Amino acid sequence: MVGFLMHCIDADDGQHWIYRLMIADAYQGKGYAYEAMKLVLAEIRADRTRDRVYLDCKHENTAAQKLYEKLGFKRTDEFDDKEVYYRLDY
Repeated sequence: MVGFLMHCIDADDGQHWIYRLMIADAYQGKGYAYEAMKLVLAEIRADRTRDRVYLDCKHENTAAQKLYEKLGFKRTDEFDDKEVYYRLDY
């Protein structure tokens, strides 16, 4: 298995959230995360009842942050001790 991506509509806020993106060590740095995100974002955008998607990321995970920003996510003002939050409007 190359990786795992989990997303859903959050029961608390009713918005799309990408909760987990994991790529196995042997496959990191080869573009799989970018391609997986493009595919899931296309699926999410097909839902015309909503117009944004959220995700969060650990402060120290700069590689993930660069990936999300490359895909158009913007950092929100929300954060906690462990994570920063991103939002993509579409």
